[in-house]
Amino acid sequence: MTPEEVSAYYDDAANARAMCDLLMKAHPDWNVWREDGLWRARYETWPEHQQIRDSNAGMLTFTIRMGGTLS
Repeated sequence: MTPEEVSAYYDDAANARAMCDLLMKAHPDWNVWREDGLWRARYETWPEHQQIRDSNAGMLTFTIRMGGTLS
């Protein structure tokens, strides 16, 4: 799939929700969502304005595994 096809796939709310659920099961202390074409995650104890984000769910997962980098 091209990057555009992947983005279009996850623009479908059901597909995005499935990926978010998968990521939150793999990383239970994180809240994950998709907004404005970006994957976003916040550790449960972080304030609402602190989050990590990336256009690629795999890179977001990598950042979560590394302990998160605030942006």
